[in-house]
Amino acid sequence: MSAVQDTPTVRAQAKWVHASARKARLVTDLIRGRSVPEARTILAFSQRAVARDVEKVLRSAVANAEFAVAGSETRLVEVGESAGPTITLPAAVLRSAALTILGTAGIPPREVLTDALQQVMNHAAQGLLCVDSERVALRDIERAWERDVHGRRLVVIP
Repeated sequence: MSAVQDTPTVRAQAKWVHASARKARLVTDLIRGRSVPEARTILAFSQRAVARDVEKVLRSAVANAEFAVAGSETRLVEVGESAGPTITLPAAVLRSAALTILGTAGIPPREVLTDALQQVMNHAAQGLLCVDSERVALRDIERAWERDVHGRRLVVIP
């Protein structure tokens, strides 16, 4: 018995392209069934003007695939000055996906961070700080990551 790997299908389309369907089809036939890096290389070296439009649609499809998680929410973590000054999100993602953006609007002043750390250390010393955790052997980490742990922290042990 052989295992069949399901490849997710992602759709993207271009409108108002100033090229004939035949010319676009000639280019899309060159990349059909290829990996994204292969397709990008083929399009980069194509002499046909419509290849630029096809490459834009390919980029859109890749973005859709990255952000479209069927039936679940997309989370972007560490968005802000620490991660970088900007983020690019396709408009389709903003309109169609459940999206949560987590991050900071800046880094607090040093004295605020020092005070917060001192408070955490005092709570830990008094036994008031408790972190729900689960010890997981390294060999079982894949199964542990796939489970929904609801706030419990995984501690990986050898």
